[in-house]
Amino acid sequence: MDIELPKISLPTTTLCCNGNCSSNCTSVIDQYYLDIIDCLTVSANKCVPVKKSRLQKHWWSDKLDELKQAITDATNLWRSVGGPRSGVVNKNRLQYKYRYKKTIEDAINNADKIFSDELFDHFYRAACNADAV
Repeated sequence: MDIELPKISLPTTTLCCNGNCSSNCTSVIDQYYLDIIDCLTVSANKCVPVKKSRLQKHWWSDKLDELKQAITDATNLWRSVGGPRSGVVNKNRLQYKYRYKKTIEDAINNADKIFSDELFDHFYRAACNADAV
């Protein structure tokens, strides 16, 4: 892996400037600052792990992956024939789009229902155990 920080040259003469020089020290310091920001950005992109969006959507499934690919393919085909507002190609695209959105909605609602049921069961058991004591 490349080490980014040594690639930045330290403007030592500018850092030692007492304000009586003829060069524009401010622009040199500004560039040094921007170089450090670039270095940090490159390093972060190489080293900091990024969560994939699927991990944030606990309700996502392989079926949704398949439908997403199908709607992408249908939309690409629709665009390749000029994006008609009627006809078989548009009807096919709209059907996939509707099915994809409906499946997402159902997955979210189902995940919420399962979570609510599990939460209810947990509190119900806790209340029953408290009454038994």
